[in-house]
Amino acid sequence: IRHSPCCCSTGLRKPTSIPHRSICFLTRFFVAKALACTSDLAIHLRMLRSKLFQIPAPRSLAVASARFLSDIPTADLCDKLGLDSSKVPKEKSVAIVDPALNFKNYGLDPIFSGPIVTVKTNESNPLVRKLFESPGHGRVLVVDNGGSMRCAMLGDNIADAGARNGWAGIVIYGCIRDSEVIAKIPIGVKALNTIPVKSHKNDPGCQDIPVKFGGVTFETGMYLYADQDGIIVTDKPQSDD
Repeated sequence: IRHSPCCCSTGLRKPTSIPHRSICFLTRFFVAKALACTSDLAIHLRMLRSKLFQIPAPRSLAVASARFLSDIPTADLCDKLGLDSSKVPKEKSVAIVDPALNFKNYGLDPIFSGPIVTVKTNESNPLVRKLFESPGHGRVLVVDNGGSMRCAMLGDNIADAGARNGWAGIVIYGCIRDSEVIAKIPIGVKALNTIPVKSHKNDPGCQDIPVKFGGVTFETGMYLYADQDGIIVTDKPQSDD
């Protein structure tokens, strides 16, 4: 079969019996496919990195056991505490975050709980990073960013650090980003929404001060229980016993 150069940039030689237009189309198709695969590979590599963190960071068996026992569904917890619509507003030892805020789950762990650590921020997240890069001991970080929809207070790198350091989860009165990757990281994450814009780093933030949103005052040392049904805060630890 007689061959002639192809008109496309690859310089491949094909039989003249195949129309040059078809060869060019196929070449463009496979080049585009290769570029798409390269982009997908980058995403999969990031997800693979997150999956590696499914092995929890070293911590005592007591802490791991306590976290497991306290992961009680919020509906079961309400029943255990004997709560109904007539008692919740009057019960001072337990509070339920207003569902009108519509917190969404973003982490791999849809149900999480633990002692609270509070942070007050103003669209700046250095304190969030600092805490998640320190031992979590099964605690839950509660971040009051004023409900801002202007920037993300959590990305995949900080979420990775929190999972590796033994934090049970984080509740953000604000937004996150990198949600596709965070969905693969073994940590509880609740936030109002997502936005690709990162926060600034100019405000150091405040730690261990009372913060309030959703009709609930959160204080360091209280206990938080979260799942798909909502968020409950108690003054004492609870279990499914």
